[in-house]
Amino acid sequence: MVSKIKTKKWFLIYFLFIVIFLILCLIRINKPLLSEQTYLAYLAKALASGGKPIINFEGYNLLESAGLVHPPLYIYFHALSIKIFGYNLFGLKVVNIIFVILTSLIIFLYLRKRCPNKEYIPLIAAALYLFNPLVIQSALFLDIDGGILTFFTTLALFYFLEHKFEKPLVLSLLLLLVIFTKFTSFVILGFTFFIYFLFFEKKEVKNISKLFTIFL
Repeated sequence: MVSKIKTKKWFLIYFLFIVIFLILCLIRINKPLLSEQTYLAYLAKALASGGKPIINFEGYNLLESAGLVHPPLYIYFHALSIKIFGYNLFGLKVVNIIFVILTSLIIFLYLRKRCPNKEYIPLIAAALYLFNPLVIQSALFLDIDGGILTFFTTLALFYFLEHKFEKPLVLSLLLLLVIFTKFTSFVILGFTFFIYFLFFEKKEVKNISKLFTIFL
């Protein structure tokens, strides 16, 4: 009984962190889009309108390839948000806000499992992430890196740390989601796995072949 009360207390504190984070975001959500953010917004609007993620200004096709710079997964999420909330600053920026919150939830739950006797650690980690000025800025910025990419990367890496190669198909699908979010993410993933196997799990290097088998 006492344990359940303590668990509820920690989750309530975490929920309070989320509320404070949302307030900080809503205070600044009406700031206008700048630079390439406007291109991403137009691409998402075009897709939400039933077209393709392509911008065509006055028939000159100036940005016809803009939607192909990165995989379109990010744009599809924004197009869905536009259909739900409309083409406005809230409808555009809420996507990254949601993914930042989901990332904090993954951090919180993973550390609760890893540190069952030190329940303050997940809260500290979640707070350090949510209230990081760069994270708050990323949540309000139409960009791949600070929202969806961070979420899928964190999910894939934590899943790997927890399960290793027990379920290579699931791990491969998660890694594919990361790569389909941004092609260059394989550089970060490759370096991360290299460091992990080099210093922590030298015996499991052979298991990398399982992932390549799934990909191929």
